[in-house]
Amino acid sequence: MMNARNLAAGIAVVALVGTGAGVAGASGSAHHHHHWKAEVAKIEAIAKAGKLPAGFKCASAPKDLAQITKAETWIHAYLPKAEAREAAAVAAHKTKLAHLIKHRITGVEKFQSALITVSSLINAACT
Repeated sequence: MMNARNLAAGIAVVALVGTGAGVAGASGSAHHHHHWKAEVAKIEAIAKAGKLPAGFKCASAPKDLAQITKAETWIHAYLPKAEAREAAAVAAHKTKLAHLIKHRITGVEKFQSALITVSSLINAACT
């Protein structure tokens, strides 16, 4: 089962789009756990708003897009493994575990959609 440290390691590659600054390396500490959750929330908020923050600079676009690509690569590797773990839990009648894994998959899919939206916003604004 994926723990917060592994999820943070995958998600921490996302750019801090509002300032163009990269996200610090992830670890398992509670501080970093909340840090990556804030980054995920920020990316999802930008996607929901449908526009980049006023302070966004196109000079940071290549770095931001590279970090988004890195996060998407991690997600593409994570999802099939998580779906296999969910299926195994269902087959073993471990409904609570299956529900937990499904909840995490849903969250990662939501984040993936937000990454795609933010990537499109950056490309549209900085071409």
